[in-house]
Amino acid sequence: MVDRIEYNVEHAKEFVDRAVADTKKAVQYQSKARRMKCYIFLLIVVIVLVIVIAVVIWVVVSNAATSVVTPSISSGSSSASQRFRVRGGKTL
Repeated sequence: MVDRIEYNVEHAKEFVDRAVADTKKAVQYQSKARRMKCYIFLLIVVIVLVIVIAVVIWVVVSNAATSVVTPSISSGSSSASQRFRVRGGKTL
């Protein structure tokens, strides 16, 4: 009977030692996982920012390319060529 108690106490100590080691490993894994989540989050934020900036630049450039600047006609002396705009070879 005493031998059985001693045997169980020895095994309990081994189980506790193994549990302590496993807990230390788990804390390390958790720390690495948290760090990896932060890196992934930052990567996603950077990718989204790059996409947003690219879209904004594309919209600004396409709007600048399609906008037509027409000269303003002054109210002073104007010649006939200033009064009419030419479109496709036809005077309006």
